[in-house]
Amino acid sequence: MVGNDPDGFVKGIEDAFLRERAKDLTPSELRDAAREISYNLLGVIATGFILRTGSWVGSRRIEEDVENVIQRHDSTARRLIQVASRLVLPGDLPHEQIKKLAKDLRHNPFAFAILQSVGLRYLHLFFVAPQDKQRLCSALNIDFKSAQFIDFANKESKFLSKR
Repeated sequence: MVGNDPDGFVKGIEDAFLRERAKDLTPSELRDAAREISYNLLGVIATGFILRTGSWVGSRRIEEDVENVIQRHDSTARRLIQVASRLVLPGDLPHEQIKKLAKDLRHNPFAFAILQSVGLRYLHLFFVAPQDKQRLCSALNIDFKSAQFIDFANKESKFLSKR
């Protein structure tokens, strides 16, 4: 649907969600709002796909196999899946791998936002030592104070610690 006609997808969002609810917007503002909603919706779907695939290949037993596949068939999606496979379970953070991928993705805002989402999810779900949290936030350009708030808001519900 999106691959064949991205403008049609945006137009569909515009027609389905915005036209009746945003009568005070100009056609240009309506189109911009539809583009933003489309971008965010596709981002959520892509992040879910990356996380789900990462959980399927997240076993330590096949970590070397996953690395071999990435080396032979490198792509942004495969590298995101590889990092996600390490961030779907509690444990040591692959700081250097995250830092390198974040640097490589700085000019790809869509993929970088997926990486940020995966990192934020990890912070939300698992206990992370303050120094590790600061390194992760720095690599992913996440405000450290916001990340600290995640702990404050969830301090009663985080029971998983490092492996």
